[in-house]
Amino acid sequence: LPFAPPSEAGNGWFAATIDAAAPRALALAPFALPVLLLNQLPPLRRRLWPAVQHGLRISFHRLPQPMAVWRRYELEWRANGCFFRVDGVPVLQTPHSPRGPLGFVAWIDNQYLVATPTGSLRWGTEKTAESRSLTLRHLELRQD
Repeated sequence: LPFAPPSEAGNGWFAATIDAAAPRALALAPFALPVLLLNQLPPLRRRLWPAVQHGLRISFHRLPQPMAVWRRYELEWRANGCFFRVDGVPVLQTPHSPRGPLGFVAWIDNQYLVATPTGSLRWGTEKTAESRSLTLRHLELRQD
């Protein structure tokens, strides 16, 4: 997840938001190519990329909880922000919400795609030692 801080990027289990359809994010679109070119230089990337993250309203938090046991995951998507909880404990709160209708996607796989702030792409699969699965026991979607 290159949109995350460099110290947090990588594989794993995350709570995150991005709003690429907001007017402030769309205003960045004409600068995409120059930003990718300037991001090739680490000193410039350290200055530019936080502004891009802010413009896209990126919020991100790695979830350290082991996935091998049952957990209760909650997402509240409200007009004034998003709230993520694991087993009732807050793990991420954002002051903003992505635009558009709420969509729900759940999956687990061993494929990856890495798109970095410098414009490079990598993709492939991770080897797994044993079979993996994802089971949803209960899903509730409410509109208040």
